[in-house]
Amino acid sequence: MKLSIRKSIFLPVVIILLSIPILTYIVFNKTSSIFMEKQARYDLMMLLKTIEPFVDHTFGKYMKYPPRTKEEQLIFKQLQAATFFDEIKPILQNGLNETRVILLDKNEELIYPMGGHFEEGAKAIYEYCMANPEIFRESGSIHKRTIEDKHYLIGSIHKTNNPKANVQYIIGYSIVPNTDKFLSRLSTLVFGITGIIAVIILPFIWNLANRISNPIKNLCNQAKAIGESNFTQNQEVSNLQEIKDLNTAMNEMAMRLESYDRGQKVFFENVSHELRTPLMSIRGYAEGIECGVFEETTYPAAVIIKESDKLATLVNQLLTLSRIDNAKQRIELQPIEVTDFLKGRIEVFRPLAEQKGILFRLQAKRTRIVADEYLLESVIDNLFSNCLRYATSSILVQVTSDGFIIEDDGKGFDTEDLLHLFERFYKGQGGQTGLGLAIVKSSIEYMGGHIEAHNAKGQGAIFKLHFPRGY
Repeated sequence: MKLSIRKSIFLPVVIILLSIPILTYIVFNKTSSIFMEKQARYDLMMLLKTIEPFVDHTFGKYMKYPPRTKEEQLIFKQLQAATFFDEIKPILQNGLNETRVILLDKNEELIYPMGGHFEEGAKAIYEYCMANPEIFRESGSIHKRTIEDKHYLIGSIHKTNNPKANVQYIIGYSIVPNTDKFLSRLSTLVFGITGIIAVIILPFIWNLANRISNPIKNLCNQAKAIGESNFTQNQEVSNLQEIKDLNTAMNEMAMRLESYDRGQKVFFENVSHELRTPLMSIRGYAEGIECGVFEETTYPAAVIIKESDKLATLVNQLLTLSRIDNAKQRIELQPIEVTDFLKGRIEVFRPLAEQKGILFRLQAKRTRIVADEYLLESVIDNLFSNCLRYATSSILVQVTSDGFIIEDDGKGFDTEDLLHLFERFYKGQGGQTGLGLAIVKSSIEYMGGHIEAHNAKGQGAIFKLHFPRGY
């Protein structure tokens, strides 16, 4: 199923928006119990390491003058327990989890907490340890046990280095929090917040998707219209830079295509006119010969031949332009010695130039360019023909480092003509139309060069041709 741009933007954003809190909850659910157990284990280990000096300090390693009566011993133990509790109270409050201690003497009798005043859960731990003494007798180990449906970590330090000390076993325990209830409530909160966010955010996302998709939809409609030769520009303004750039590019393309379309129509009209004129002459003289209008057929036959040549030239020019436009003109680019090539073409045009009283002048220079001989010959012939048409007395051909310059001493170009000089069938102030200069420009550019045209400082026209150098 193909999705529209609106849905292609909207659906992934919605999925991501809803997935993030859900995935966060799942990851949190999987990692929270692991984290809490590791934290409880760390707190318990730190507790056992931290309180050992306090145990030694408060209870002493051994008593030089122990109490004699049981009452004295009880009172003394209570004082020690109270002092010990005051000293370790700040330590017990620093841990993230609830950690507590139980102290046993060498007879495994309870020293702390005194008098059976156990905190919540402590009595169950004490009874479990008494029933399973291997837990606290193994010094330095931490065991995980479930007691009365609660999870505990139990560790101990066995002070075996001094059997005369009052305290022989330091038992520490830490409750591993049960996160199930918390996570259950958290899930309700997460999904509730997700729903509220979705209700608030989704309309904005839909509007954003519309802001992106609608301009693109309009541009698609514009593209369809251009395909139907409707070059109307899209006037919609978008705040998105990429859409704005695309809109500008589409409008520029529409302008160029409209201009090209108009040019093509004018071009075909001109082609029709240029073809019709010699064809009408040929038809007229042919009908005259057929009907016996001409007693002598030599002249009409000559006219027919002349017009046929014009027609053939025009067709060949059109074919050349078409092949160049479609990049199907086969060319063989090779290094060409410019001076020698120009001398050959000048000799071809010299008889016609002498008939008109025009002198060719060549300023030679050893220069090699990369060009196709056939196209280069066509370029030079068209330019020489154009200059012979307008020159007064001379045509100067000057070889440059990357091509050559052709300059006549005619009246030069009108300002308006310069703007359209290389357009096909452009009719200038002199009333001449044709494809010669259009073929010149297209051929040079097809060979990788370019041409410039402007008026000389005094009088006359100048054509500057530039080609890739052949070294």
